[in-house]
Amino acid sequence: GVIMSNTLEDFVKDKRVVICGPAQHLQGSGKGRWIDEHNVVVRANQFHVLEHLHDDYGTRTDIMFHNFGTNWMPGLKDTIEKNKGAFDELQMMVCPMIYGTIGKEDNYMSWTEDHVGDVVSNAKNINENNIPFEWIGVKRYHDYYNRIGCQPYTGVLAILMLAEGGVRELNITGF
Repeated sequence: GVIMSNTLEDFVKDKRVVICGPAQHLQGSGKGRWIDEHNVVVRANQFHVLEHLHDDYGTRTDIMFHNFGTNWMPGLKDTIEKNKGAFDELQMMVCPMIYGTIGKEDNYMSWTEDHVGDVVSNAKNINENNIPFEWIGVKRYHDYYNRIGCQPYTGVLAILMLAEGGVRELNITGF
């Protein structure tokens, strides 16, 4: 069902959530139905599943976590054009990264909390449907970075953000 919420926490609180990656070990697993039985299905850096993979990866994506990096935007735009129906069904987009333009934003660890990275405008440029969007923000990203001790990427950050979102259950597969 459609969930009217504006924050990731609103969306996932007290829900059974699965984050499904694209790892090949799911092929032939038959996990698709189990994935789709969750209240919320999350994918990292993708929002659609090819039809021949539905039995193994599930059919839907409710939340897409994406890096919205400048170099990745042409590919994402192309994927959206080719899979408009699946994109239109997204209920939320989350960007867990703070910088998007390599060479221009390499100083992201020295940014102040009010700095806004290129990833935010990159996401807005493809969000024609005004899908609820959440950005991790500089403070939270720096906190995760420092707790982990190295640079985290989309999948790890998605798991951390979901785990802190008050989920009732978080399942991780396809990583």
